[in-house]
Amino acid sequence: MTSKQLAVVIGAVLAGLWLMRGDAPAPAPAPAPNVSPYPPPCPTPPKPRPWGPSRIAPVGASVGGNVAPNGVEVQIDLPGSLHLLNTGGRDGSGLCVFCSIAHSARWQNVPVLEDFRDWMKKNPGGGYPSKVDKMIRQVCVERGQLIPPYLQIESTDLEPLVKACRTGRMPAVTYSYSPTGRYGGGRISHMVSLVHADPERDLWGILDNNYPRTIEWMNTVEFRRTYNAGGKGWAVVLLACGPPPVPRNAGLGFDADAVNAALDAWLADLNPPTPLLGVSGWSPGHEWSVNGEPVSREDVLRALEIPDDGRRPRLTVVGDAATRQAYATAAPPGYLVQTYPPGHVMLEPFKLTVDARFRGFVAIVQDASGRVLQSVYDPREAVRSPDPAYDPNAVKGAGDLEKQLKELANKLPPWVWAAGVVVVVLLWKQEK
Repeated sequence: MTSKQLAVVIGAVLAGLWLMRGDAPAPAPAPAPNVSPYPPPCPTPPKPRPWGPSRIAPVGASVGGNVAPNGVEVQIDLPGSLHLLNTGGRDGSGLCVFCSIAHSARWQNVPVLEDFRDWMKKNPGGGYPSKVDKMIRQVCVERGQLIPPYLQIESTDLEPLVKACRTGRMPAVTYSYSPTGRYGGGRISHMVSLVHADPERDLWGILDNNYPRTIEWMNTVEFRRTYNAGGKGWAVVLLACGPPPVPRNAGLGFDADAVNAALDAWLADLNPPTPLLGVSGWSPGHEWSVNGEPVSREDVLRALEIPDDGRRPRLTVVGDAATRQAYATAAPPGYLVQTYPPGHVMLEPFKLTVDARFRGFVAIVQDASGRVLQSVYDPREAVRSPDPAYDPNAVKGAGDLEKQLKELANKLPPWVWAAGVVVVVLLWKQEK
């Protein structure tokens, strides 16, 4: 074979590989995991940045919105449209315990408890740990649903609350006085939602169901005092994952205008009706329980410990109930899955109302920071959808060879193509 003939052969191979360049076939997904009523753990959000020269720790308590006085954004940002106002049960006693648990359910997508406050109106008000166990069991049996995993904690220890907020969960916690002077500054028996717990910055925030659309910010000493005023605090923590992170494109920064608009909305209504309370018949007893069963402190901390999964991807499925269930259960292992019907308020950050491709279904894959890695708008494109290029009548192995060549063409770096062209030119000129 002459140099010129060799140049033609090499050139033809390079040209063929170049023409085969394109989207490499996606790797085959892992088998669908076993379905479990227990939700997967959430990825651990990045640690907050240290105080900068323009930020100082808060001094004393204050009432505001979802951005603290020092500029820190709240960890659990439940949309104002999902806030509930405390009301009374059948006997007029407050339903603050069940209102707070309903807040947690709305944030963490636990539908069976999202209207817990309203369901409890037919029952006497007031709440305590054993009553919570009984009522959760009763509402789930009545609706034919599994009991969602949850913890009840009676302790002075704040660490489980910090871990809960950092991993995207909203604890319902006891609240015995208002650091800002609400309720006349006196002692009360009440339960609220903990939406921020950051002892490193000495910053805590609570959503009071008697004052929706506001957050009461305080320091660690103030929170410990209001939580533990009865000797021990009491907290209820649902173990389902929180919502997916706010979606973003690579390179986008912090949207100050959006934060200011949200703050204005939170501050729009600061005058709720006469407050109702509702923690009754409770005195500190056993410290920890899971779904009504006593456990050790180590079991609780282990349940809230999220090791080595900070990079786990999130899969958010939007569509009708049947499609959501079919798609979500086929997700590969390792995905943290949440499903919502179209129009759910927790989907507002995804801007589906202005998404030209959205037609009632979308499956969105994000990394832990919120970057959107993939969006699928056709429910027929399931996680285990068939390869459209597969031909069952093709010669065995031919399709695999084509895929391998296409993968090779896509993997070749630019310098290889350049070197190939140089070799062809040199061989062609050598013949002269």
